[in-house]
Parts: sequence; C-alpha cells; structure tokens
Amino acid sequence: MAVWLNGHTTMLIEFKSEHDGSLVLFGKVATDLLEMMGTSGRSEGALRSEDVPGALTRLKDNLTQRANADTEDGDEDADEVPINRRAVPVIELLEKTVASGGYFMWQEKG
Repeated sequence: MAVWLNGHTTMLIEFKSEHDGSLVLFGKVATDLLEMMGTSGRSEGALRSEDVPGALTRLKDNLTQRANADTEDGDEDADEVPINRRAVPVIELLEKTVASGGYFMWQEKG
C-alpha cells in the first residue's frame, strides 16, 4: 500500500512476530532499520527464530553508532524524529520475539 505524504507517495511496511503482534512503519524508516539489522532492506523478508537475536544486536549496535556519529557531527535536525526513537517499537517487538522464540517477518502493507 502506498500513502500520500508531503507531496509524494511512500509505502508502508508491516513487521510481524509469530507470537507477539505486528506494527507498521513508513517504507524509508523501515528499510533503514532492516538494513541496520543486517538484512537486504527489501520490503519483504523473514528471519528464522534462531536469527532474530543477532538481528536485534546488530540493530542496537548500528543505532548506537549512528547516534554517536550524529552527536559528534551535530547532525540532528530539530524537526525530524530521530531514527533511534522510531526504532523503539521494532526493538520491543524483536525483544518479545526473542523471548517467545518465534519467527520475525516483514512485508509491504497492502
């Protein structure tokens, strides 16, 4: 599904945990987070239960590195929600997925 935002269309990506619910993010934020998790960043994919803990660790590590780099560069835009804040629901869903032992998947919402 594509939605109209700020004069252009953008896709929505739904993240799903086998046992713990789902959430939806705008495409650019979602693909950035997926790449930080070590995936291809494509709009559809899945992680087996044994791969979820590593993806969670990579995401947290990459977010920490980005936050440190932004602080050093003074690159924070006061009008933009930082990626670290946008990542919180995904991190929480990944943590629940690790605890429950299920798979984690994502796909374009449509």
